[in-house]
Amino acid sequence: MQTFTMQIPVHFSDSDASGRMSPTSVMRAMIESSMRHSDSVEQADFPGFWVLYQWDVDFHSFPKPGTTLQATTWTTGFYKFYAYRQFLLEENGQTVAEARTSWLLLSHSDQRPLRVPEAFAARYGSELLTKQLKTEKEPESFLPVHKEDIRVRSYHIDANQHVNNLVYADWVLEAIPPVFRGAHALKKMVLTYRKQIFYPDTVQTVATQEGAEIAHRIVDSKGETRAWARTRWE
Repeated sequence: MQTFTMQIPVHFSDSDASGRMSPTSVMRAMIESSMRHSDSVEQADFPGFWVLYQWDVDFHSFPKPGTTLQATTWTTGFYKFYAYRQFLLEENGQTVAEARTSWLLLSHSDQRPLRVPEAFAARYGSELLTKQLKTEKEPESFLPVHKEDIRVRSYHIDANQHVNNLVYADWVLEAIPPVFRGAHALKKMVLTYRKQIFYPDTVQTVATQEGAEIAHRIVDSKGETRAWARTRWE
């Protein structure tokens, strides 16, 4: 297994109202390490680009600005168009967060899925898998309790010309009442992307709560699910 490690400073802009790193900033640190890892492995003429399909993140702590984190990432395998990547984020040897992610390789020319070649997998010190790894499944029952309307802004758009994957995570948390968020700590987030969202779409983030677990959906104006999530709090 080939790992990639880098140091990531925590800035004041990474913090939320609690004065500590926001969940999205923790995830952003992971994304940064994956991008640097890919840059060190992939060639300039690489014909595709990676899009996230699913996050499964466990949060252990939220560091304060001024600290430096160690981010470690590695691929656990490739299956057809999919890549599986894990992350470990640490502060002074203590685990801050860990994640398992699934990615999809798309073509630059037409955004269709590209099959990952075996030689490419070898560059990551990984291998082609004979079957798809299990991913989290969407909750079957869903009765929205909390809702928030959101208009896509130009600053939500990234270089791939769609809403950045971390913006979805912010939207998921937006549907949670501030009183609940202030009294609880986020321990887990599973976030799955169904369809891309573009500017200037209008979407709605909705949530339903059952104890310490909350189910989320981001739906478009036609009621179609563009992403779903599950969060657990303590």
